[in-house]
This record gives sequence, C-alpha cells and structure tokens, in this order.
Amino acid sequence: MVLSCLLASPSLADGLGVRVEAGTVLAYDAAQDTGHGALVHLTYDLSSVQLSVGGGALFPGSQAEAPLLTGQLLAQWHPFRGSSWLQPLHLSPYLSAGVGTVSFDDEEAAARDFEPGTSIRWIHGGEHVTGLLGLGVTYGSPTDLSLSGEVRAVNATHLGFILGAGVCF
Repeated sequence: MVLSCLLASPSLADGLGVRVEAGTVLAYDAAQDTGHGALVHLTYDLSSVQLSVGGGALFPGSQAEAPLLTGQLLAQWHPFRGSSWLQPLHLSPYLSAGVGTVSFDDEEAAARDFEPGTSIRWIHGGEHVTGLLGLGVTYGSPTDLSLSGEVRAVNATHLGFILGAGVCF
C-alpha cells in the first residue's frame, strides 16, 4: 500500500500523510483498569474529511498479560477547517467515526491468563469488531504538521483519551 502511494501521480498523492497516536483506554465499568496503546495511521485528506487506515497494539491493565492487536478504518470530519474565525488559531475541531478489529497477539497465552472476574472487560476469544466514535481538536495545518487530542468511545464498553501527531507529505 505504501509503495502504491509513493508511485501515485503528484495530484493523486496530494493529501497523503501519516498520523501516530498514543493514548489511554478506560473500561466504563472499571476505571481503575486502564490500558495504554499506540497506533499508526496512513491518512488521506479530502478538504474537510480525513480518511485513514491504521493499526497498533494495546496493553490492557487487567490480568491479560498479552497485548491486543488492533486495526482501524477511521474518518474524521472537520466541519470548520476552512472557516475564517478558526484559521488564525490553526484549530480544527472534528468528529471521528470508524470500525476496527481487536484480537490478542497470542490467543493461547491470553487464555491461560484469563480470569473471568477481571479480564472479561478486555476482549477474549478471537477477533472482535469494534465501533469507534470520537470528538477532538487538531492544532496545525492540514497540509503540513498537526497535533491532535481526542476522546474516542470504543463500542459501549471503553473510552479512549488519545494524543496524536500527523504530517502530510
């Protein structure tokens, strides 16, 4: 995929970028069980919408000792990106929505460490589809370097606080 992006014509390649995210994930029913993770997204900007595909690892704070691998398809809508009142501040509030998958890297190790009372809030038993919905703000330029902060709900079970940095090629 990266090779096809590099070989794309200049007009088609306008808007391509990379975003790195790191964050903390909390289970709604047990806020003391926090998880941390990092993701890398390949992005494409279309005026007020940014599309991305990415993946990474999450490290749950429950009894599961193995990392969770995740993949995501995400869209960010920046309704005020071109507005004259926010451009001088370089701020762009956005709404994000997407789908993802989550699974343990080593399902056998996760099954050995699984304790129903504490690990159940973290995914167990194969690959699962997740729904993503978030609200955030970006500081910077959509055609250059940007920093972002987002609060993202994952299904109806978890809430993520995410910091990101992106660059457009």
